[in-house]
Amino acid sequence: MGKYEDCGSKVYEEGPSAQKYELTNDYIRMGDHILYRIRALKNFSIVRAGDLGGYIENCHNLDQRGTCWVYDDGKVWGKAKVTDYASISGQARIYGNAKVYGHALVYGAATVYGDARVFGVSRVHGYAEVHDNASIYHYANIAETAKISGFARIFDSAKVSGRATISDNAIVCGDTIVSENATINKYAILRDKAHIFGNAKISGFAEVSGTAIILDDVILRGKVKVSGNSRIMYNSILEDKENIIDKVIAIMS
Repeated sequence: MGKYEDCGSKVYEEGPSAQKYELTNDYIRMGDHILYRIRALKNFSIVRAGDLGGYIENCHNLDQRGTCWVYDDGKVWGKAKVTDYASISGQARIYGNAKVYGHALVYGAATVYGDARVFGVSRVHGYAEVHDNASIYHYANIAETAKISGFARIFDSAKVSGRATISDNAIVCGDTIVSENATINKYAILRDKAHIFGNAKISGFAEVSGTAIILDDVILRGKVKVSGNSRIMYNSILEDKENIIDKVIAIMS
């Protein structure tokens, strides 16, 4: 018998028929939290009545409205919430005060926690982590073991993968790709079709735009701006107020 009484007060006064799921007696522990496997009570999206889903701590974690769902062994607990058409699947974990909504997908072994927000049609997957006050939205794609933290914002169709880390107040947008071991922090802005990879480090108020490529062990900091078809590689260090447009810089130390 499912734990109907735990969810009844969360149906927004629309009555028991408005419930789309119930909590079962199958539970697991996540630290001090007890999570219950969910069971669908009616058909919606690709879910059918009787289907078992993932685990949630209580009905605050998964909205009874919309087609949002926790599949497989996905887990949502604490004050975290999944709403609208969002989907959590695989071994993904959502906790703290995190919110996943819109048509967002979090899957694989990805983790979203703290006060992070994942929404729009964005995807967080692989072993990626999104936490603190970071926001992932529009069509952004966070993959592999990428880590997004602080107040960082990843949006438009930007993609962050590999072991890349984005933190502080950094912004990654447009069709930018950040991969491998790249580190982006402070107030750095990456936009348009910029491509950052290797062990590149971009910080301060640095900006990279256009189709610029930054790779190898390059360091950009201060208020440097790189744009156009620029290529910055090897051990190049650019800083202060340099403005690099359509240039190739390759300094080897």
